[in-house]
Amino acid sequence: QLVLAVKEMRLLEEEEKLVAERLKMASEQLRLGLRSKSDLLLAQIDINQIQNRIRIQQKQTKIRKGNFNLLLGREAETDFQVEESPGDVHDADFGQLKAKVRGRTMQLRYQKQNLEIAKLDVKQLKTRALPQISLNSAFNFAQTRNQAGFALFNRSYGPGIGLTFSMPLFQGTPVARLVKIGNMDLEIRNLQLKSIENRILAQVWRLVQNTEIQLETIETENRNIALAMENAGIIRERFALGQSGSLELKDAEFQLTAAKNRLLQARFQARILEIQLLRYTGELKINEGEKK
Repeated sequence: QLVLAVKEMRLLEEEEKLVAERLKMASEQLRLGLRSKSDLLLAQIDINQIQNRIRIQQKQTKIRKGNFNLLLGREAETDFQVEESPGDVHDADFGQLKAKVRGRTMQLRYQKQNLEIAKLDVKQLKTRALPQISLNSAFNFAQTRNQAGFALFNRSYGPGIGLTFSMPLFQGTPVARLVKIGNMDLEIRNLQLKSIENRILAQVWRLVQNTEIQLETIETENRNIALAMENAGIIRERFALGQSGSLELKDAEFQLTAAKNRLLQARFQARILEIQLLRYTGELKINEGEKK
C-alpha cells in the first residue's frame, strides 16, 4: 500500500504538469485575444483541485510511512525512501507450481509427517503378535574377601551374553482390534492430507488465473496509454491553434491519466498475486528493495 501511494502521487504530479501546460496555453491565448477567459478559469480550477489532491496524497503517504515504522519498532515520524519499482511479473506455469507446492508447503509437509508417524504406529502394533528375540550383553566384575575359610580371596570378571526368546500365546483379538483402529486413523489422516492438498492447489490455481487476468490488463493498458498519449498530443496541438476547446483537451488528459492509473493498479495487483504464489511455493524472499 505504501508503494502504491507513492506511485499514485507520481501520477498526480504528471497530471498537474499536463494541466499546467493547458493553463499556460489558455493564458497566452487569452492575452492575444484568441480564447475566452472561461478556458483559463477552467484550467485554473483543475490545477487547484489537483494540487489539493497532491497535498492530501502526501499526508496519506506520511501516515502509511508512520504505520510501517511502527511495525518496525521505530518512531512514527522517521522518514525513509521507498523503492517505487514493483518489479516485473511473469506468467506462472501451474504444472510447475503444483510440484513446488506439494514439496515445499509447510502445512502439507506437516500432514505428510503425521501420516508417516501413523504408518509406523500400525507397524509397531502388528509386531505385538509376533515372536520376539532379545539379545543382552554385559561386562561383570565381582570381588570377595574373607577373614577365614577355604577361600580368603575371590575375584571374577568378564563379558556376558544372553539370548531371550518370547512367544505370545494369544494376542490375536486385542492386537487385531488395535491394528484396525490404527488403519482407520491412517485412512483419516490420508484423507485429511488429500483434502488440504486439493484446497491449497485450488487456491494456487485461482491465483494463477487472476495473475493471467492482471497480465492481460497490463498489456491492454499499455496499448491504451500509447493511444491516449497520441490522442492528447493531437488535441493539444488543436487547442494551441484554437481549433478545440478546453473540455475536449481536458477529456483527453483524463483518458490518459485514467489509463495510467489502471495500469498502476493492475501492476500492483499482479505483484500481490505473485507474492502469494511465492508464499505457497516457499520461495518468498525479502531483498533489500522490499525491506525499504
